[in-house]
Amino acid sequence: MNPVKMFFAQHNEFLNLSFFGLNFVISDFVLSVVFAPLLCGLLMVFAIRKISYQSLGLQAIVEIIYETLYNDFYETLGEKSEKYVPFVISLFLFIFILNMFNLLEVFFSCTSQLGLTLALSFLVMFLIVSIGFYKAGVNFWRFFVPSGLPVILRPLLFILELLTFLIRPFSLALRLSISIVAGHIMIHIIAGLSQGPVSKIFIIAILSILSIFEMGIAVLQAYVFSMLSCVYIAEILEFKIKKEGE
Repeated sequence: MNPVKMFFAQHNEFLNLSFFGLNFVISDFVLSVVFAPLLCGLLMVFAIRKISYQSLGLQAIVEIIYETLYNDFYETLGEKSEKYVPFVISLFLFIFILNMFNLLEVFFSCTSQLGLTLALSFLVMFLIVSIGFYKAGVNFWRFFVPSGLPVILRPLLFILELLTFLIRPFSLALRLSISIVAGHIMIHIIAGLSQGPVSKIFIIAILSILSIFEMGIAVLQAYVFSMLSCVYIAEILEFKIKKEGE
């Protein structure tokens, strides 16, 4: 796959089904997106099938990962938003597994696609807007106008804050996709040198280091995406708390 075209890569058809005159195409992109949560669910079920007080093996790994993520996201969201923590943890695991799939040639590089990353970003923003309208109703517009401003400045600040809010899903999506694509470009460039006079052993060593680096990026970008989602959710919740105290 050409890494330059990875943002809008063509999907390969894996299965084409026809029912009552309607065609249903299952691509490698769809398989990767569906397989990621299934794999996560199977790992969870396998980890707790024989749950014990003395955590060992896979159960211990799952508990450490969950407790670490829970504490980080809970601290960012706050005490009154505990119910949103499972959503953010699920978001992290989904992105992380897809990022790890990107390292394997047999899976489609999903998180390099703007379509998927934008869908995840807009899902987060839809949740935020829903919380805003549920908590504040028609007063949700006041979220974009800092309190204490002169009346003459409010229209300008409202427009600026609204534009900043609308840009957030695009910045979330681009940050994730660009990071994944950049790593793939580096690996393709280094791999291309193996056809030249450079020692293949040296190239293999560099590619191994880059693969480890890519694994770190997979974890980091999933964490950054999820943590920024926590920050945005916490902002709208703090806005409601502030209004109730007035």
